[in-house]
Amino acid sequence: MNKTFKLVLFLLSAVCVVLECVGAYEMVLKQEGGQLSYLVIAAPLAALYCALIPAAIVHCWRQKCRTQAGMWAVSWPLALLLIFFAAAERVQLTIFSFGAFQ
Repeated sequence: MNKTFKLVLFLLSAVCVVLECVGAYEMVLKQEGGQLSYLVIAAPLAALYCALIPAAIVHCWRQKCRTQAGMWAVSWPLALLLIFFAAAERVQLTIFSFGAFQ
């Protein structure tokens, strides 16, 4: 891959992660009634954590920490499911709040 392609992929990935973090923060803040709590802070951190797992897998693999890389690899699909279903819940809440299905 050339450098331009890698840069474009990195920027698109960064934009997706930022949008997911902002969406998670806003949804949980709204559910908490505008009060800042540990859940409001933890929601965007979970999305950020999920985005960093592939880099952790590669790093551990290159450092010959195969067991740790395997554990990261097992946790990654579970973290992706968490992020996916949180985003799906936000979409469902948004659709119902606009009265589309009433």
